Amino acid sequence: MIFNDDFPQSDYIRALSLFKVLKLLARLMVIIETFQESIVNQYVLHKHHLLEGSKAKDVLQVVNDIIALHATSTGTPYLSLFARMKNFQRKHLDEEFYVKRTLMRLRAMRGTLFVVSTESAPILYQATKLP
Repeated sequence: MIFNDDFPQSDYIRALSLFKVLKLLARLMVIIETFQESIVNQYVLHKHHLLEGSKAKDVLQVVNDIIALHATSTGTPYLSLFARMKNFQRKHLDEEFYVKRTLMRLRAMRGTLFVVSTESAPILYQATKLP
């Protein structure tokens, strides 16, 4: 490459070095964003009891941790709990509904039916009621 007096070789080398540094920083930013996304995904999966080490032991804990269980179809809450709990049995949800009365069904977001805790039901109702 031919260098002229307006652009000495040392400036060219500095510019090239700066370009390489910026290119490296761009790659690092992509790695950091991917890493952060991975951390967030792991946190959400853990909080929703979908990782093997995060399975819950209590129905009410699951419902409170994920705010509400989708319940438009009668089998959906059972399937959701089966995926999120250790040794889940159908009687566990039935007991929370009919014996302990800690859960209830509520039309909430988009008018969809959800299973929610009786403790959080008033808040969800107020937050999602139609005007």
